Amino acid sequence: LYLRIAKVIFPVVLMKDYMQICWVSNLQTFTAKFYFTVFLICGTQLALAQLTDNFSDDDFTASPPWLGDDSRFIVSNGQLKLDAPHEEGRAFLSTLSSLEKGAVWEFKLKMEFNPSTSNYTRVYLISDQYDLTEPLNGYFIQAGDSKDDVSLYKQEGTVLSRMIDGRDGALDAPISEIKVRVVRDQHGQWQLFTSLNLTENYLLEGSASDNTESTPQYFGFVCFYTATRSDKFFFDDFKISAYDAIDVSPPGLTTLEVNSSTELSLEFSEPLDPVTVTPQNFSVSPTVGNPREVFILAGNKSVILKFDESFLSDGPSFLTIAGIRDEAGNVLEELRREFLFVPIIKPDPKSVIITEIFADPSPPVGLPESEFVEIFNRSGQAFNLSGWKFTDQSSIATLPDFVLLPHSYVVLTSENSALPDSDKVLRLSNFASLNNGTDVLILRDNENSTVDSVSYSDSWYKNADKRNGGWTLEIIDVENICSDRENWVASEDDVGGTPGMQNSVFANKPDLTGPKLLSVIPVSPSEIQLQFDEKLESELRSDFSVTTEPFLQVTSAALSDNTLTKVRLSVAGQIQSGISYTCMIDKLYDCAGNPYLSGETQFGLPELPDSLDVLVNEILFNPRPTGVDFVEIVNTSQKFINLDKWGLASMDGGLPTNKLTISSGDYLLGPGDVLAITTDANIVMGEYFTAEKQRFLQVDHLPGFNDDSGSVALIDSSGNVIDHFAYSKDMHSIFIKDEEGVSLERISFSAASTAENWKSAGSFVGFATPGYANSNAFQESPFASALNVAPEIFNPLDGQNNFALIRYNFPSGGQVANVRIFDSRGHLIKELANNDVIGTSGFYRWDGDRSNGTKAGIGYYMIWFETFDDKGGTQNFRAPVAIAAQF
Repeated sequence: LYLRIAKVIFPVVLMKDYMQICWVSNLQTFTAKFYFTVFLICGTQLALAQLTDNFSDDDFTASPPWLGDDSRFIVSNGQLKLDAPHEEGRAFLSTLSSLEKGAVWEFKLKMEFNPSTSNYTRVYLISDQYDLTEPLNGYFIQAGDSKDDVSLYKQEGTVLSRMIDGRDGALDAPISEIKVRVVRDQHGQWQLFTSLNLTENYLLEGSASDNTESTPQYFGFVCFYTATRSDKFFFDDFKISAYDAIDVSPPGLTTLEVNSSTELSLEFSEPLDPVTVTPQNFSVSPTVGNPREVFILAGNKSVILKFDESFLSDGPSFLTIAGIRDEAGNVLEELRREFLFVPIIKPDPKSVIITEIFADPSPPVGLPESEFVEIFNRSGQAFNLSGWKFTDQSSIATLPDFVLLPHSYVVLTSENSALPDSDKVLRLSNFASLNNGTDVLILRDNENSTVDSVSYSDSWYKNADKRNGGWTLEIIDVENICSDRENWVASEDDVGGTPGMQNSVFANKPDLTGPKLLSVIPVSPSEIQLQFDEKLESELRSDFSVTTEPFLQVTSAALSDNTLTKVRLSVAGQIQSGISYTCMIDKLYDCAGNPYLSGETQFGLPELPDSLDVLVNEILFNPRPTGVDFVEIVNTSQKFINLDKWGLASMDGGLPTNKLTISSGDYLLGPGDVLAITTDANIVMGEYFTAEKQRFLQVDHLPGFNDDSGSVALIDSSGNVIDHFAYSKDMHSIFIKDEEGVSLERISFSAASTAENWKSAGSFVGFATPGYANSNAFQESPFASALNVAPEIFNPLDGQNNFALIRYNFPSGGQVANVRIFDSRGHLIKELANNDVIGTSGFYRWDGDRSNGTKAGIGYYMIWFETFDDKGGTQNFRAPVAIAAQF
């Protein structure tokens, strides 16, 4: 009685708003109590969000209840069977089924006849109506009709539209017995699978996309029959599951590795059915065919294929897989995968090169904050990188099995790198932590031979902003395998780099110049090291020679390290201290084949320095916005001095602080040699008229020089202060309108580093003289009189020596001096000294200015130099001087 009443009111109840029923406050009537009972049943079904019924209980009226034309159905032998009167008609059953968007429907259907337009079945996966024979909105599977197929339809009212058109003739048999599986994911993607032999070997009939909402939902079926077929429909194993509840996807090939010329390793996404893993399921073309043996490993996910014939070594081969299935019966559709067999070939040096370095990813510009190095195969041969090593000399990372094709890139990075996954990214355990400032990176093959190496520095960015982080270093010309620093620069890409692709700075920049000799240094009394500015040929030629004057017999010569920039010579006998030698080189070539063309180079055995043997000679502390600081030093002694481990520092309270090493290796400074020290020699050389490049020493960092005032100290390897200088912008000429980019130069080597001994570099040399003689350098010559003025005529605004140097030379010191300048009318215009205590010799400088800071006019002037001592003795000297102008 309960079920019969439920049948009458079931559609009405389910059309109610369930929330309204839930809010019934007083269940005082039978009807209210009944409604609530039905809701609990339905609510339970909703909460479970699934349906299962195999009719093993011989009942279809409960768990779940099937309602509709229930008088026309029976359970027979564990199957739901149509048992209608022998007349033409249609019969349906439905039950409540509400699922989330993702769902899987499965069922068995048997029709003991060949379906037709009069005898077929519709299984409604979703319906918004209880009565499946009335207009409704939903989706159904139709088995039968004129094409004998199994298809998926969408129904809107009475309008039907086919979403998936199954194979025609699939049900063209005297008895049609099939299993059906329908899958809809959370995004509205539908798939229809069928199995005509009732196995788990499902075949995909087709796919479609539709994401229409439809609630509430009912599941059920309708039988359309004639009188002779009214008891020939059977249903079983209804199951509705959440999308993730069962395996509905075929296996996928995740990895294909070439073990040898006749063996492949395959890895699948899930365990396979071993019955389907046979030689006939695999083949390789061209020419190879089926494997001789197939091994499926424990876990059934890995397969080894062994062939009789070898794979191609000069082009791609193709593996075809067909007919294999997973343990759930999902069949992998025929798959064709390309692979490449790469014979183990030893790479030539520089066949694979490092082309991009991301050592300082913070602050980010656009790339993820993860260090990486990019390598490029510049050869025409593919290489398997298995067993290759990448190192920064402190950690070693081993590369995996990976084929680097000709003219292709791959990025090396750490395992936890934030770089997106890609077939151009290799994540390595123990990947080197790259130093921001400088580091040596080496790429070795599986025999530990060096394929490429780069000793980079952040000065290679050639851009002060980009060297602070977020930008990569990129190589310019991949064919220029000789140049280092000159062939690298900061990336110009908007995101800060170009990992895995051609560099943003790519250009043709061949090496067309020969190597330059930077230094010749005796590292011991019997050994000499030659340092060049670029890489040399990997082996010295047999006719390479070095001769010296005075003569030293060279007994052996060899490249001394991996940079290929140093040559170590052994000599017979001993190099003598205090002797200047001349070195001449012949038949030496850089790695691009350019010959060494330079002439003679001086060298000698290094000696220990004394204070003031090497002087600070020039400083640029306020560069132009595009420029960089530099400090110039000069060797005023007759010694050869090794600058190894020397440094520059600031002075604080008479003590050096913040020392920065200028040379971590041997660097010989000969007598009279001038050396400009900077962080970017190219920038300095580009902004000023300069000497040869070998008169520059490029360093990673200089002490911080304030634009207003500061100090610089030169420190030897033992920590001794060799010279120091306290500068101020007030030392600049009063006639300089803009102090940016103007250096201060030392005037005299013999005088102390006072303000009088420093002056702005002249405009005629571009306001700085890095690497060559100062524009203000004074050629000191002896004079017999007590007072000497040179030059006697000068132009304060132009030319060399644009000032007058007033030198004095007295037999005894301790005198007091007054020095004044008078114009031709006898007016005092400038006082240079007022009661100054002076020594036996020295000088004062007049820049052609007045006491009020203006320029003195053209004409003659008188220098009055007065001295007096503690005994009352006085002396007066007068000397003429003239200011000229250029017309």
